[in-house]
Amino acid sequence: KDDAPHSPLFRLFSTALIIETMLIMASAFMRLLLYEQAYGLTTLRLYAHAFMVWLAAVFLVLSYKIFVDARERTFAFRIFVLAIAFLAAMNVLNPDAYIARRNIERFAATGKLDAHYLALLSDDAIFESITALALLDENARAGLARDMSRRLSALRDDPFFSRWQSFHLARNAARRILEARSEELEAYKESFSYPGDPLPQAPMTP
Repeated sequence: KDDAPHSPLFRLFSTALIIETMLIMASAFMRLLLYEQAYGLTTLRLYAHAFMVWLAAVFLVLSYKIFVDARERTFAFRIFVLAIAFLAAMNVLNPDAYIARRNIERFAATGKLDAHYLALLSDDAIFESITALALLDENARAGLARDMSRRLSALRDDPFFSRWQSFHLARNAARRILEARSEELEAYKESFSYPGDPLPQAPMTP
């Protein structure tokens, strides 16, 4: 029974459901894209977009199962491969660095940038985020420099980060980048504050 082809009626209704679902996903994808164009890219928005792409691939594999190869075990293996490929692609993409680059590119086109959000990204994004200092106006530059300065202080002072068990390449690279511009950053350390904003902590890079 596992190798038996699906009935024509089952194929018809399954295809209709898949097409309807893909249309809904395409609509959601475009709506989210418009939201990102208006307000910028965030971690949640990036993962939502990526997951929709992965889910579309899953439905394509399901269509192949329905019309070509009905074996359940083969279908499950293909989904497993897709999951591994999704995780590998996200690691290669380096999400936080990608988010910082996209938001800085958006700033060049629109003049809009949430500089505070850049400072909240993980150590992977430090190289991209620090380049924004040269692009921002004085007020936004002061806010980003203030956050980066306090983040450097956290990396220096927190004993957790000084232990060899906590060594991380991205964190080490981030500290070197911030140390190289420490004098510039510390000039803004106490000169700017966001209304009602708590002191940002250095994000943990997994």
